[in-house]
Amino acid sequence: MSLLLYINDQLVDLEPGQIIAQTKQVNDIVSIETRQSNYTNKFKVPKTAGNVRIMQFLTISGANSRIPYQKNNCNLYSAAGDCFVNNGTAVITDGGDSYEIVVYDGIVELYKAIENKNLSDLQLGDLDHDKTVNNVIASWNPTSPYRYILADYNGESWYRQSSHQIVFNIDYLVPSINVKYLWDKIFEKFNFSCTGAVFNTQNFKNLWMTFPKGVIPTDEGSIIFETDNVPLQIPFSTRIGKR
Repeated sequence: MSLLLYINDQLVDLEPGQIIAQTKQVNDIVSIETRQSNYTNKFKVPKTAGNVRIMQFLTISGANSRIPYQKNNCNLYSAAGDCFVNNGTAVITDGGDSYEIVVYDGIVELYKAIENKNLSDLQLGDLDHDKTVNNVIASWNPTSPYRYILADYNGESWYRQSSHQIVFNIDYLVPSINVKYLWDKIFEKFNFSCTGAVFNTQNFKNLWMTFPKGVIPTDEGSIIFETDNVPLQIPFSTRIGKR
C-alpha cells in the first residue's frame, strides 16, 4: 500500500513500498501520570533534492537547519485517502545516507502543556469555603464542585443517638472535589477541548476525589475545623450499619 507523508505541509519522498508501523496506546482516563502517545517505528527517508529542501538543508555544509529542534507538523495517509496520522509531530534526525523519522500523535500537546504543572496552577476559587453546617449541607447541591460525602474517615463521623436517629459529626468529614470539575478546569486553563460519550456518563460526572489541605507549619496546635453535632432524622429501616 502506497503512503503519503506530509511534513510541515510538504509531501516527502518515500522509498517505493515504504512500510511505516504504528503503535497505538490505550490510556486510563483517570491515570494522568501514565499518559502515553501513539508513535511509529523509526523509519528512513532518502536524501532526495526535495527532502533536503523540506528538511531545510539539514546536514548540508553551511546550512543552519532547525528541523531537529522544532515542532514539525506531520500527516500520514494512504494513497486511497485513509488517514493514519492527523496533526502528529515528526522528530527528525540525520541518519547518514538518509533522514530518520519517528512520528508521534494523539493529544501530545496536552501532555506537554500539563507537564510539571500542579493543581495549584488552576483557578479553583470555587472550592474556597468555611466548614460550616450550612455549607456541608449545601455541598450536596448538584452544581457544587465539592461535596462532604458521608463516609468513614477513621473518626466518629456518626453514631446512633436513638433507634430512630443518626447523628453526623462533621468534625470528621473531609470535602471531596468533583473530578469533572477539575477536568474541565484543566482543559479550560490550557485551551483544549474534549468530546466523547464517556464525559456524559454518570460514572464520570459522579466521580469524586478528596483534597485535604494540610496544616500550615506556623499554625501548629491550632484548630482547623470544629463544629457541633448535626442530627439527621432517618427512618429506622434505612439505618447505617451498627455500632
